[in-house]
Order: sequence, then structure tokens, then C-alpha cells
Amino acid sequence: MALNLDVTVNLTGGTIQGGLSEHFPLLIAPNAVTNSEAEAAVPYTECTSLSDVAAAGFSTNSKLYNAVKLMLGQLKRPRKFAVCGSTATTAAEAVSSVLNKDWRQVITVALGEEESIKDVAAIIETAENKMYFASLAIEGWETMASTALGEAWKTATADLAGYDRTVVMFYDNSVQTPEAAIVGASAGYAPGAFTYKNLILKGITPLDFTSATLAALTNTEDAAKGITVVKKAGDIVTSEGKAASGEYIDVIDSYDWIIEHIGYDNQKVFNVNPKVSFTNSGIAQLEAATLSVLKEAFGNGMIAESEENPKEGDYATNFLPASDVNATDKANRHYSGGNFRFRLAGAIHTAEINGTIAA
Repeated sequence: MALNLDVTVNLTGGTIQGGLSEHFPLLIAPNAVTNSEAEAAVPYTECTSLSDVAAAGFSTNSKLYNAVKLMLGQLKRPRKFAVCGSTATTAAEAVSSVLNKDWRQVITVALGEEESIKDVAAIIETAENKMYFASLAIEGWETMASTALGEAWKTATADLAGYDRTVVMFYDNSVQTPEAAIVGASAGYAPGAFTYKNLILKGITPLDFTSATLAALTNTEDAAKGITVVKKAGDIVTSEGKAASGEYIDVIDSYDWIIEHIGYDNQKVFNVNPKVSFTNSGIAQLEAATLSVLKEAFGNGMIAESEENPKEGDYATNFLPASDVNATDKANRHYSGGNFRFRLAGAIHTAEINGTIAA
């Protein structure tokens, strides 16, 4: 749902702001006809199956069709997704034309040689409620020393280092649009209820990494933090769960979900009541809506447990009574005294377990 609300939700203590509507991805092909993705331009179309993609106008041997196939082959495939074959000559223009739609994650298929991931990333960074999943290959990485790979990765991704809403996957050229596997393995989860590290992937081969080469992709300074595909305990999984900036993707999902739902639920208070009085009882309606979202966020695993009572979440609200609101705001019918706080639950990504042998 595109948001047009009378409610503004501000969040401090974090760098991510925005809204998360229904959780589904978009696969978009710029210059679709020229790139042989489709015989004619394909308008933005929401789908639930591969047959819907073909019916929309994409060839069954096109890159976009195969990317959807990879995405839908995952364990937590999305219930719904969107496709688009744009007439725009660049991916940035194509994505810009559908920013008002309700998708959450975008994958650009058949990115032109003259384009860079940053062209799309710069747009998504200001879109507030969107995420961009992309992939990069480093030619000859298999024979590179870890330091050389780190330098090559730094050169390729330095422009993306500060981007919170772009996820960069490192892979070779054996699979077209491999990032579709990550989106497919994650889009079916409730936001905040999972972490992007160790997502089990299907239809994709793990890369053979040493610890040093893996660190060169995920820890190189002044470069985008990368995600790749490795094998752990017999499963093919994602190596990390960070956006290009180094922020954990599930943190971004959680912030977005909480902000959007507090705004949406408070707007509903205005919509369903003939009048929300500028009294303590009217303010209590707004506070109750906010608390309801925080409670749901705790149930979804976004918010940490209270240290005093593990059955309750570590969140609280503090809405000023009507008597403490200044006269100007009252005259303008503007309430700015609502406050809330919460502590994110976070996630465990690594562990160290110590043991002793009894004598």
C-alpha cells in the first residue's frame, strides 16, 4: 500500500526510515524489447506463478523468466511478486517509473553494460520503503590471493559502501541473476522474524572460499559488504546478512515495518472515528494504536524481551496529556506529544561454545 497519511512517524537512534507494505518482490527488465526479454513492453504486473509471467509477455527462455524460476524454487518463496518489461533504456529510469507501486525488493534483470548498480541504488536509497538486491562477479577470483580479491572487490563496490538499502551478492557468471535466490529464500518470511545469514538456497552452487577470501568480501574497508553462497553443515546458505553499508538487513526490515505500521494504524484511528478529540481520551486512542503495533512487533521477533519479564517486550510509550500540549499546536489541531521506544532483539550470527573433558 502506498502511504499518504496524516501521521508522521520519526525514529531516532537508528539510521533507517521508511515503510514496509505487503512483502513482495519486483523483477524488472529495462529496455525489455531490445534485450529480447519480451516481444513488446510488459506493464507492471503482479503475479503468483511462472505461467503468469509468460502470460504477461515474457519469453520462457528470457533472463527475467529464469530469474523468477530461481526465486520460486526457494523454500520460503513469496506468495506474490511483480514483473515489468520497461521501455526505459536504463534500469534507473525503469525502477523510477514504478516506485509508487507496493513492492518491497527489486531485482534488475539484464542491466546494461553502460550502467552501474549505483544508478539504481541511489534511487532506492531515497525511496524509504524499498530494497535493491544485485550481484557482482569478479573475473578470475578463483586464482586471486585474498588481498588481491579484497582490492578488486573494493574497486568494484566502493561507490556502494554507504548504502543501507542495497544488498550486493558476490557470485560468478554460472547463474544469471543469482540474487533472485536470496530474494526467493527471504521474501516469504515475516519481516523481523528471520536473519539473512544462513538462508538455505536452492538451485545454486556454493562457491569454494577460504576464510581469508570470504573475509575479503565481507570485511574490506571502504567497500560494500558482500553476501555470497557457501556450504555449511551440508546446506547451501548465504554467508552473511548485511546490506552494502554493513547494517544488518533484518534491522532495516524491522525499522521499516514498525514505522509503517504505526503510521498506518494511527491513520486508521482518524479514518474510523468521526472525530478524535483533543482530550486525554482522544490521545489515548493514538497511544493504544502505537502500543498494538509494538506488541505485534515483539510477537514477530523484532523487539527484545524485557529483562524484568521475558514474556513482555522491551518497549514503552509516553504520550503527553492534553494539558501539556502548547496552545499553538492545539489551535492548529496538531498533536506532537506521542513518543515510543523499543529495543531490537537482534540475532546470533556466530557462537563460541567451550567444553572440558572430565578427568
